[in-house]
Amino acid sequence: MAEKVSFSPVGEKEVTRAIAESFLKQFQDYADSDVIIVGAGPSGLMAGRDLASKKIKVLIIERNNYLGGGFWIGGYLMNKVTVRSPGEKVLEELGVPFEKAVEGLFVADGHMLVQN
Repeated sequence: MAEKVSFSPVGEKEVTRAIAESFLKQFQDYADSDVIIVGAGPSGLMAGRDLASKKIKVLIIERNNYLGGGFWIGGYLMNKVTVRSPGEKVLEELGVPFEKAVEGLFVADGHMLVQN
């Protein structure tokens, strides 16, 4: 017989407060940012990554409840994205599998970029 597992007696009030307090603290920390990027699509995420790697404090704001923009569905409702050289170096750095389409052009699955 499986062991019975009981959760802590924490109610919705505590859950809501914990989420709100954590979010507001983090939001306050980034309200004073060096750069604010509107949109967490491919361009916004890469710009944020590059700026943050230079120790620039970046806040990315996205209207959807997910990141990646067109990475999720790609152009024309296909889930493939194309990357021009030398962009494949970023794919390699992130460990995203890709294929060479033609010289200087590579194809990857969009969802792999967001998962990494």
